[in-house]
Amino acid sequence: MGEERRRTPRYSFAAMAEVIEQGLKAGIPTQVSELSLNGCYLDMPNPLPQDAAITIKIYADSKFFEAAGTVVYS
Repeated sequence: MGEERRRTPRYSFAAMAEVIEQGLKAGIPTQVSELSLNGCYLDMPNPLPQDAAITIKIYADSKFFEAAGTVVYS
């Protein structure tokens, strides 16, 4: 395998999430499986294209985290 290229390590994390592509109102339900300081991994049956601008909401227990982001790998 190749050398690790991530800036920070990823950690296993299981939570439901919703991804909203910029310009659209409908969210895409998905699941987070890894988190890091600089991003996360989403399990999506139809991944969004690279460089897509998104808003993500990650739900855990009765709280959620919301942030703007960009798809880096697809």
